[in-house]
Amino acid sequence: VELYFSGLWGTICADHWTDWDASVVCRQLGLSEIGTAGKKSHPGPWPVPLHLQSANCHGDEKTLLQCGYQEAVSGACHQGSAMVTCVPPEGKSPGEVCSLFLASVLLMRCAPLRLVGGKESFEGRVEVYHDGKWGTICDDQWDDRDAEVVCRQLGLSGNPKALSWAHYGQGSGPILLDEVECSGNELSLDQCKKSDWGQQNCDHIEDAGVSCDPFTGTDLQLYVNSPLPQDPAGLPCMVPTRTARWGGREQAAGGSESEPEGTVRLAGGRSPSEGRVEVYYNGDWGTVCDDGWTDLSAQVVCRQLGFSGPATLASEGDYAAGQGFILLDDVACVGTELSLLDCPHSNWGQHDCSHAEDVGVRCPPESNTAMDGSLATHVFPPAGPPVRLVDGESTKEGRVEVFLNGQWGTVCDDGWTDRDAAVVCRQLGFSGTAKARAMAYFGEGHGPIHLDNVECSGTENALGQCIRPDTGIHSCWHSEDAGVIC
Repeated sequence: VELYFSGLWGTICADHWTDWDASVVCRQLGLSEIGTAGKKSHPGPWPVPLHLQSANCHGDEKTLLQCGYQEAVSGACHQGSAMVTCVPPEGKSPGEVCSLFLASVLLMRCAPLRLVGGKESFEGRVEVYHDGKWGTICDDQWDDRDAEVVCRQLGLSGNPKALSWAHYGQGSGPILLDEVECSGNELSLDQCKKSDWGQQNCDHIEDAGVSCDPFTGTDLQLYVNSPLPQDPAGLPCMVPTRTARWGGREQAAGGSESEPEGTVRLAGGRSPSEGRVEVYYNGDWGTVCDDGWTDLSAQVVCRQLGFSGPATLASEGDYAAGQGFILLDDVACVGTELSLLDCPHSNWGQHDCSHAEDVGVRCPPESNTAMDGSLATHVFPPAGPPVRLVDGESTKEGRVEVFLNGQWGTVCDDGWTDRDAAVVCRQLGFSGTAKARAMAYFGEGHGPIHLDNVECSGTENALGQCIRPDTGIHSCWHSEDAGVIC
């Protein structure tokens, strides 16, 4: 058995070689699922280098390098090199002619390119392989178009960003390329205009780097208030967004086609942005009584439906009276809530009203998150105000800022914990460990301090689900701005 490491073919020590290891070799070569281990002694000098001391396979791996192998130690192999006999598959019945197609081995050197020195696998100093050596690239003319080609060549999608001045540390060894000028459409750096190999006038302080930051996003949930069509492509979806890539999956909500409790809709209006307010509870749609209702409550309904801008309370009688249940009464929102159920209200079904008092609202018509059509759709935005990270060294860390009342503002670090950080990271589409940072770790912000004493349990999907109604009330300075590392 020989394998290719660092430009050389070499062998494996047979001291701990087993049938499990042999079976993995046979599987990797496409020969069979069963292998028998053997060994070959070398009385004189070894004909090829010794690469592995042991393979340590369990037998179910697809390739040898998926095993817990140990690299060779000089002079520590006593039983020769590893050999394998692959057992061919048996025929189905006596007398049947069996064909065994022996696999050939195709050796390829893919992407003679790597990223070094980054905190993540998708970022780092760019190094290229030439003439048996790894070397760096000078940052003369280095821009985002060059970064886009590097990311594409490495199979990384995302938002390519070029970094210069040894952002990921200075390399060692040769500086192999300079004056790289890609158009951005090339498949590899080989296709870009550049200097000849080794021709440059740079120092390692000019080593080029890239960040192939992967796309992040948030959930988009569609609730449809009619039976789902047989053809999933029949579901319309309009989202206000910049150009973006979307992936997705279908998921039945508990095996039913019902809406979540507290879902709201507008009925009886002349457009999707106005109408009688109806709310879903316990399997039924019902209306809301207008006792105590103000423009602030209307604002909450419109926000819940994904509309932005000022909302107004409709005049009594603007929309036809509803039918069925009157589900809510005495709703008293302060205007900052994320959904109608966050507002104080009577118990479900308790009221002293008639349908003549059904409340209606008008949301700003310019929003395109709702639409006409035979299939009514409600697109719910992420739960609560937008969140961003500012002044970090990468997109996954920084000072936490929240967009409220038309302004970006910071969060005070009173009570700020890793649980709060986990919710922020989840809302921004990151996974993994989240760490809270306090005392303006990422610098002091400007403008309002929107939030204080945030208390997330850590299971919420967005920071808005942890926010209390008293936004803007705090006893902090910007020296206490909260941050996170995702």
